[in-house]
Amino acid sequence: MLIVKPSAKLLWITQTTPTKAAKIQAVTGDAMRHMFISLQLDIDRDAAHEIAQGEMIYSEEARSQCNYVAGEHGLECVFIEPEGMTKEQHRAWYMSCQVANDHYIALIDLGADQRIAQSVLPGSVKTAIVITLDIPLLKCLLLTAVFKPVAKQIREILLKHAPKINLKC
Repeated sequence: MLIVKPSAKLLWITQTTPTKAAKIQAVTGDAMRHMFISLQLDIDRDAAHEIAQGEMIYSEEARSQCNYVAGEHGLECVFIEPEGMTKEQHRAWYMSCQVANDHYIALIDLGADQRIAQSVLPGSVKTAIVITLDIPLLKCLLLTAVFKPVAKQIREILLKHAPKINLKC
């Protein structure tokens, strides 16, 4: 079993020249509406469900095709650690993830179908999701609960790759 923090990674961002941005601004009044960013978020399954219900372009790894045991981390599932737990809560959460991990592996070893084995995994199992959206929508989404665990990393990505973007909604 592996415990990780939520993370965000830049896949691509549309770049524009100052001249092109000025022309877009003059015609549409909002150059940022024409800048798009694509990010890979490693978040828990529950957060991925919230994103899937939103109005954005996304791609999520197909859990029915995932064999968490045969992945890059060997014989273990990967879980996203929630924030804000006390020491006792963290211990109970960790132990329940360990039990779920052990039962998942046991079901796989017994030849169970992936979907059946995955049914024992909690909502904190890691899910990779790729989102593509315009900069104004991203800036506003950074204030929502689902993005809070990765908001700092996304802001750093935006500042590094598009330093002139105003991060206020």
